[in-house]
Amino acid sequence: MDVPRVEGEMIALSGNTGSSQAPHLHLEIHDTRTWDMLDPLNFLGEYVEDHTPPQAHAFMAYPKAGEGVFNGGQNKTNYGFSSHNLTRKFTAWGKVGFGLWANDYMELTYNHYGIRRTELKVDGRTVFSSDVDGIPVQDNLMVNSWGDYDHYLRSNVWYMKSFIVPGNRLPILRADENNGYIDFNEERDYQITYVLSDFAGNTSEYSFVVTGVRQEIKPMTVADPRNLMRWDKTNCVSLPGMQLVIPYGTLDDDLVINPRRTEGSLSPSYRFTDRSRPLLGWGEISIKVQGPVSDTTRLYISTENGRNMGGEYHDGWVTGRIRDLGHSYSVKEDKTTNMN
Repeated sequence: MDVPRVEGEMIALSGNTGSSQAPHLHLEIHDTRTWDMLDPLNFLGEYVEDHTPPQAHAFMAYPKAGEGVFNGGQNKTNYGFSSHNLTRKFTAWGKVGFGLWANDYMELTYNHYGIRRTELKVDGRTVFSSDVDGIPVQDNLMVNSWGDYDHYLRSNVWYMKSFIVPGNRLPILRADENNGYIDFNEERDYQITYVLSDFAGNTSEYSFVVTGVRQEIKPMTVADPRNLMRWDKTNCVSLPGMQLVIPYGTLDDDLVINPRRTEGSLSPSYRFTDRSRPLLGWGEISIKVQGPVSDTTRLYISTENGRNMGGEYHDGWVTGRIRDLGHSYSVKEDKTTNMN
């Protein structure tokens, strides 16, 4: 039910807890019909002075695995924007996606903001666009899929992909029939242009040239096909004493995992990726208990940092939930709760 507010009524207090760097107020504005998250500047823009266009810092090239090559390599690589029009030419062949590190700025503040609208053009044709307004709450975790989460963990820098991975359903993203990947299939120059704009209409453009050069593209290989998780299927992983189920819809793209088993006390611990790899929903993990336990109701699934993921005991196994493939999971016993 909507509650009417009176002008001058206090609705919130500023605070400085958690990871805050200064007293601030966390503000979200939602559509009360759909509960979609809206851009607050749609409503507060008249109180903000902004004549500064967004600024791009660098782009990232993402050759599609087994289908593309950029500047002679098949790994993702970033390149800085030393100017709005780079004179350096790049080479590519096959399918390549791009990502952008950029921020928006305003007068009278040192803060930086995300980009409201992004458009990627090839020879004047739009292949990808985004408009950050109207994110469904249930799809909020897909923002991690839009961004290069793995690069962020290592560098604390967000690159927003200008292509859509197959499991990402964010409605704020639009792409052509190739999902934003550019197919460099002709030996010629391709003009690549980014157009960035903010809520006030300030716009900036950044461009560079990529030359199509026919070259070898090595096919994607997986050492153990059992370690390849498919985004469009329910995935099951089995190790001695462990069963993992990742339901359909919880992976944004195909993923090669690196399962590891480490011996422990009540159970071994299990980890599936070398770094954090969030899921878009909940998976289920079952771990077999080793050794005698006096009270099985005290058992639960725990991460390496002690987070309780819940757990139900049945026939020697404890089953709990999993939200990140990069944590280590094992069975622990609650020794603090008074059960009497």
